[in-house]
Amino acid sequence: MSYADLINQGVKACSQNVDGELVATFCFAPENKIFDGHFPGNPILPGICQLEIVKYMIERILACKCQLQQASSIKFFQPVLPEQEFTFVVSCKQQDSELLDIKCKGTAGQNNEKSTEIKARYKINGATQKK
Repeated sequence: MSYADLINQGVKACSQNVDGELVATFCFAPENKIFDGHFPGNPILPGICQLEIVKYMIERILACKCQLQQASSIKFFQPVLPEQEFTFVVSCKQQDSELLDIKCKGTAGQNNEKSTEIKARYKINGATQKK
C-alpha cells in the first residue's frame, strides 16, 4: 500500500481556501499502517509521512504530480498521535513552470497547538493552476 493510500484513509477535509492556501485536516486510526514501527507501544506520526502529506495535498488539490527537491527547514514541535486531529496549511509560490516553493504550518490536538513547520521545494509536472 502506498503512502497516498495510507494518507487517504485519514483525510477528513482537503481543499484550497480563498487565499489560495492548501488546507487539509487528518485523523489517523491507531491501526493505520502509517504508524508501523514508529514507535512500538508509543506510536507517533513519522516525519517522513508529514512530508508525504504535503506531497499528497499538492497532488490532490492542484491536480499535478510532484516530487520533493529540497527541504530547507523541517521543525517538529510536538508529536502527532493516533486519533489526534491535525491540520496542515500549505502556502505555495510557483517559481517557474516546474518548481513550487511551499511553507507548511501544522497544528494538532484539541488546542490546535503548533506541531510542524516545513519549508521545501517541489518539482511539479502537469499543474492545472498556478499559485
